[in-house]
Amino acid sequence: MSGKVGSLGAFWPLLEPVLNALAPRRVCEIGVEDGAFAAQLLAWCGPRGCAYAGVDPAPPRHLPQLSGPHVRASGVIRGESLEVLPRLEPCDAYFIDGDHNYYT
Repeated sequence: MSGKVGSLGAFWPLLEPVLNALAPRRVCEIGVEDGAFAAQLLAWCGPRGCAYAGVDPAPPRHLPQLSGPHVRASGVIRGESLEVLPRLEPCDAYFIDGDHNYYT
């Protein structure tokens, strides 16, 4: 469990059983921040063959970065979600913790 207040990682004990039940092939995290929750998702995705796509305008350097508009592998896409999501291959699960505004 992530000790950082505000991280979705704090909810991992609730989210992991849901992910296990859904068995998604692709997950997307909108708003990567420092990468704590991304690391949990990547660790979960790896042995299951599930692709991870993180979207963030300023992602942490320690996470794998992807540059293509159609992500098939695991990594982070630098950009704002309103620009990236229309080009992103559809995912089975989305974790939204970014773009905190009325429009989005």
